[in-house]
Amino acid sequence: QEDAESLRSMDPYLQTLVLPTTFSYTAYSRNSEHKVGRPLRLGFLAKYSWWPNVEAVEWMLKQVLSGLAIGTVELLLFGPGAERFEGRHPAVRIRGFVEDLNQVWDESDIIVCPMHSGSGINIKFIEAIYNGCPILATSYAKRGLTDIDDPAIVFLDSPEDWRDFLMHDQSLLLAKRVPRPETSALFSVSDGSKILATFLDI
Repeated sequence: QEDAESLRSMDPYLQTLVLPTTFSYTAYSRNSEHKVGRPLRLGFLAKYSWWPNVEAVEWMLKQVLSGLAIGTVELLLFGPGAERFEGRHPAVRIRGFVEDLNQVWDESDIIVCPMHSGSGINIKFIEAIYNGCPILATSYAKRGLTDIDDPAIVFLDSPEDWRDFLMHDQSLLLAKRVPRPETSALFSVSDGSKILATFLDI
């Protein structure tokens, strides 16, 4: 969105269309028997050789988990290199590389995206939306996307707000929500193709 706005500022007659990354596989559908309780399971999917992801986990460990009572949440770390955080906090659960992403969505009550650095659209953020998962994220996680507004997606930036949210029942309520179909469809190939065809008038 920012790039499109920059281009339009140079040429007000320039027509632009912003299409984020889209997914063509069948989206995940959470089992109706999925139970939510304490500890609340927070899933983070990342490649831990990329420093913004390491920064995000360090922030969770030092700023968020350190201020929560044991048993409030568990932080499930999915992805290659997660082992580097083994033993760093009693609430951390190392899952590492998984063959099937459905394991991430199955095991997690809420997907967290506590990003503070990085460039481009955050793929882990939009893939969780596409798969109908409730999300707790920093506002930085939605960089490049200005139209994300859904009751199943909560944006908080200060560690105090994260701790307060996770300690109270509002986090349990979030875990029971799913993004609206029209929100998830923003990242489907079929809907993206229709938008592109309309833009090109074909």
